[in-house]
Amino acid sequence: MIKRLAARLDDEMNANLAPLGLDLASFAIMMTVLERSPLSQAAIGERLQMAPYKVSRSLDTLEALRYLARHPDPASRRAHVIRPTDLGQRIAPQLYAVVSGVNGKLVAPLSTEDRRDLAGMLTRMMVAQDAWGGSE
Repeated sequence: MIKRLAARLDDEMNANLAPLGLDLASFAIMMTVLERSPLSQAAIGERLQMAPYKVSRSLDTLEALRYLARHPDPASRRAHVIRPTDLGQRIAPQLYAVVSGVNGKLVAPLSTEDRRDLAGMLTRMMVAQDAWGGSE
């Protein structure tokens, strides 16, 4: 059931992100950079447990959309740091609205108490999963 629900959520997120030119991978990178900038490409991949080629392709897309920019890393001649552009900062509220809307649709059938219980259960499951070394 969790796998089916996750697939439906992915579809819903992708549908809501498409008008902004984003998919789930680029969305995850965008949110990570908005919340933790500046970051290296390697740090983004490590944080999101995303393969380097996927990070690179998504960054290319985000750069072409002018949402993010690569800047030379002062600590390394070969690396870049990733920062949001002004346009990237301006679309941030839309990104948060997408997440809020999709999450709201997900939990709509649940009472306030059910939502609180679900959040607690999911948190405990993630903590336990982290303890046995699983991936996201």
